Amino acid sequence: MTKNLITGMLAFILWGLFPIYWRALQQVPAPEILAYRIVGSLFFVAFLLIIMNKWSWLKELTFKRFSYYGLTSVFISVNWLVYIWAVNNDQVVEASLGYYINPLMNVLLGTIFLKEGLRKMQKVAIFIALLGVAFLTYKYGKLPWVSLVLATSFSIYGLLKKKSDLGGIESFSLETFILSFPAFGFILLLMQRGQSSWGEFGLVSDLLLLGAGVATGLPLVLYNLAAKKLTLTTLGMLQYISPTFQLVIGILVFKEAFPMDKLLGFIIIWAALIIYTAELVHFNNRKRKVKP
Repeated sequence: MTKNLITGMLAFILWGLFPIYWRALQQVPAPEILAYRIVGSLFFVAFLLIIMNKWSWLKELTFKRFSYYGLTSVFISVNWLVYIWAVNNDQVVEASLGYYINPLMNVLLGTIFLKEGLRKMQKVAIFIALLGVAFLTYKYGKLPWVSLVLATSFSIYGLLKKKSDLGGIESFSLETFILSFPAFGFILLLMQRGQSSWGEFGLVSDLLLLGAGVATGLPLVLYNLAAKKLTLTTLGMLQYISPTFQLVIGILVFKEAFPMDKLLGFIIIWAALIIYTAELVHFNNRKRKVKP
């Protein structure tokens, strides 16, 4: 259990350190970074499939399944693009807010689309989180769109993956394969037009672009290993590691503004998360006790 817990923590820590990686590529436009990230992820996951000898699922690949994962790939690519853009445009703090909101967004979408009933304290938590978003919108005169797009796109992605009939690595490989066609085409188009960032910003920049796939795939592999053994409650609590790291990096490393008004908005949403997590732990403990 300790080994699996450390593996899970490491996955979320790596996700939490993403701002440092993408900020090192700030000179490269976000769509181009995304394209290299997709192509690199395809090669990384193909390597894993070779090592693990997981190819049998390809025999059962149908047009329906291909189309389904084409849809999931749209939402994950939107999430990746907005996140990269946010990091490189001094919006790391707002991006972290999106991943704090994400668990509550999952519950809300589950209620709407899966007809999952909301328990009383879940309703309270969602209401408080909405108050936090409303407060931030009022104070800054605009919706925290980066946070909401990140939370919504990742929640819809997770919702669709609930119906997934492939394992984590297999589904990720299919998604990156689908996305690699427009991504590779975009890279070639930039090179043809002389607008490519490849070779323009030095060796370090090129190596980071090449390594984007490993940076993306490694925490995913660690997460999949841990998720098989850890409870959903434990995973749910571990997921707060990533946005906390991002928030700290945004404030202390990138020196983003974090005035009292924004802190108060975060505190309201943190309160919602505390209620949500406490209720989830209590509910799961009760469920375990009533099992024969």
